[in-house]
Amino acid sequence: MSVEIPRWAQDLKSEGKNVKGTVSEEHLPDPFGFKKSDQHKIKGPRVIDYDAKNRITQLSIERAWAISSEPLKSVPMNMIMSYMSGNSLQIIPIMTAAMLVSNPLKSIFEVRSKFRHIINKDEPTPPPIVFAMIMYVVYQLVLMGIGLHKLNSMGLFPNTSSDWLAWQQPTEYKYNTLNI
Repeated sequence: MSVEIPRWAQDLKSEGKNVKGTVSEEHLPDPFGFKKSDQHKIKGPRVIDYDAKNRITQLSIERAWAISSEPLKSVPMNMIMSYMSGNSLQIIPIMTAAMLVSNPLKSIFEVRSKFRHIINKDEPTPPPIVFAMIMYVVYQLVLMGIGLHKLNSMGLFPNTSSDWLAWQQPTEYKYNTLNI
């Protein structure tokens, strides 16, 4: 019984096809749809895309709105976290409230660095990007409001008259009454 050697195995053994294990460009077929005559020809004047700047501006506006809406996406989670941590004066609720106030405050002061990839220093900032930056600050203020509400519900804000009793004058009555 004789075994016939496949053609590809015979091609591997032939000396002319592959010299010293290297692959040559002459032996490789051209890719589908490729024509060597099209490689060096230019078929007309180069088309200049004048709308590219508008598309880039539109993409940067979309990116600015994506950045500005990031704090808004965390509002429900922060509300639930604020509710679940309770109102007692312990370390976890106090730290939760402190982070809800301090992190938005830091983010408000770092607005320009947050949008630095979108803002072009050579050109004025487009109004939609400025509006997105303003909304970013508003969303951070919403997060800060959650933290301030948490601090108020814990009783850490002096907003009742009993908090200021040391500075109140005692009540003086106009008429003396007789005690029997």
